[in-house]
Amino acid sequence: MQGVVTLEDCEISGCDDGLLGGAPGQKVVLRRCYVHDNGNESGLTHNLYIADVDELFVEDLLSTRCTIGHLLKSRAARTTIRNSRLIGGGGSESACLDVPNAGVLEIEGLVAEKSPDSDASWLIHYAGENQDDGGVPFHNPSSIRIRDLTLIAPARMTKTNKGTVVG
Repeated sequence: MQGVVTLEDCEISGCDDGLLGGAPGQKVVLRRCYVHDNGNESGLTHNLYIADVDELFVEDLLSTRCTIGHLLKSRAARTTIRNSRLIGGGGSESACLDVPNAGVLEIEGLVAEKSPDSDASWLIHYAGENQDDGGVPFHNPSSIRIRDLTLIAPARMTKTNKGTVVG
């Protein structure tokens, strides 16, 4: 199904996945949304999980207190984030932002803060599922453009060697 899916002025709370889905040919737009307290502790749930859409456009989003999983995960070919907040807020979320298939990532005005109880040592995860032989192909083109980004990590996070990156 092609088209544009738009959510504006929404609050999503208390779900396994606050928002899950999307398909090629679609554009997903999230404006002025508050997404919080989603997830069921399985590690397979997220506040927001946008699948293989053509474009994800996020503006004025607050995603916080994800039980586990990611505050925002995008497999879109193009992900644009403006004036948004991905704030752990005491959950055990993995990445604040996960963009595992790469693609065009544009960030302008983002604050991302990890919870002290997070199970991961990164705030933004980009192109990470293409690091082994069974990896997911990158979107083509792929690029990153960042302006006005604030990353806040808990004191316990230290740089650790995660091994060799392949791909």
